[in-house]
Amino acid sequence: MPERTDLRAATRARQRAKNTVDVRFLLTGALMRDPTTQQTPAQIQTDVGGPCLPTSPPGTPTIRKLAPSPPTIRPRRPNDPKAHPFAAQHPTTTPQQPQHGATPTKPAQKSKPFPPQPLPPPAHNQHVSGEQPKLIALDIDGTLLNSGTPITARVTAAVRAAIKAGAHVVITTGRTVLTTRPVLAELGLKDGHALCSNGAVHIDVARGEPVTIHEFDPGPAVSALTTLFPGMIFAAERVGIGTWATGHGPGEFSVGDFELVDHHILTSAPTPRLNGWWPEGTTEQLIARLKALNVPDASWVHGEFGPWLTVHPRGVSKGWALEQLRRSLAIDPSATLAIGDGYNDREMLRWAAHSVAMATSPSEILSLADEVTGGVTEDGVATVLERWF
Repeated sequence: MPERTDLRAATRARQRAKNTVDVRFLLTGALMRDPTTQQTPAQIQTDVGGPCLPTSPPGTPTIRKLAPSPPTIRPRRPNDPKAHPFAAQHPTTTPQQPQHGATPTKPAQKSKPFPPQPLPPPAHNQHVSGEQPKLIALDIDGTLLNSGTPITARVTAAVRAAIKAGAHVVITTGRTVLTTRPVLAELGLKDGHALCSNGAVHIDVARGEPVTIHEFDPGPAVSALTTLFPGMIFAAERVGIGTWATGHGPGEFSVGDFELVDHHILTSAPTPRLNGWWPEGTTEQLIARLKALNVPDASWVHGEFGPWLTVHPRGVSKGWALEQLRRSLAIDPSATLAIGDGYNDREMLRWAAHSVAMATSPSEILSLADEVTGGVTEDGVATVLERWF
């Protein structure tokens, strides 16, 4: 036991020395280089993917409450040279049940009957130069911050000014709960709401814990994707705990438990989000084959960097989750603002009365927005918020 404790302490020391690590895959389990710069970022990033809403009626996701579990960093096994220093190998680990040590001060709220009512037509451009927006949805990666850099002082000040003026600033991200918490702290957000895992997980900012979780059975998706993409590596989010993955990506960093498991274990429990990386193919090949994918209870989207995709409960998206929150807060649809940059921001930008895309967004995202602001290095978010606050 002393040796194991010392190893864990050494691992934590190495982690602090490395600061934080960019993650573009495996729900905080893998590191991918930006293909355009070949840089390895140093900021945790898991804002990857977001579901495209299907045309057929959504299914019914699993909704559950999760008690918090403290994140852990598992050390490398000495006899496994392939293991990443911060990721333990557990190919035969049996599924663990969520821990129930702490009881939330407020029970998880049950969502409205699923599928939700159709999103109302956005009142685009109604408050561009008028009254202050009351509900502001902000993406994280590529919007609030870039790889390897903290949120700038100007952006932080603009966000805090909006909060001080009474606006509901909702961090709306593809990140997990574990990797969203540091951003909430950096911005100084102490209460309110945040939407993680592309809308599948709603957290109470004051407690930093899930309020509602929408999950699906990953089994059918894994089966269908394995047929279309032989050799695809999967990672399933375990909310508040960590990640189950079937293999390593181009590099890994574990936030919470990161366990290597087989397909049987990976699909043994529901999840709000499943990531897949196809090391044998290209982005173009993945997009072409996705046309043949058919999973009745799931939605999916391919990523911006490399041959990977994200699968979610059918009908769940950032836009859907924001609409549920807007209704619960009784905010007029015309008083909504959203700023984002990725494919997982599609529904959020369509939902908002005034939508803003970062200048670095893909062309499809730029075409959805009412306005284009500067990139992260130009403090694009602050440029927009300072108009009112």
